[in-house]
Amino acid sequence: MEYLAKTVDKAAIGHGDGGWHAALLKRMSNPYLDVRAPVISGDLLNELDRLRGFRHRERTSYGKELDGSIVVDRAREMARAAMIFKSEVEAFILAQNDLNGDV
Repeated sequence: MEYLAKTVDKAAIGHGDGGWHAALLKRMSNPYLDVRAPVISGDLLNELDRLRGFRHRERTSYGKELDGSIVVDRAREMARAAMIFKSEVEAFILAQNDLNGDV
């Protein structure tokens, strides 16, 4: 998605902002300045943002013990989100290629 922001949108999202992952997800779920259609759906945005939040929370929770059942639940969510992500990005690439040639 960062590659698309740089090459297709021609407007990279700066890493200096602590919320750049969330900003990137949000941008990819919306059309961009009449340049491209959304890359991911709103539903996938919500799933990926939930997983992003979990990663951030656990990464910054030094010394706390993980709840194994939550980790297993998030792993299942990640597997499902990864399949949907792959499908949506492939569909975006095909549509973009039809409009503009190779991405």
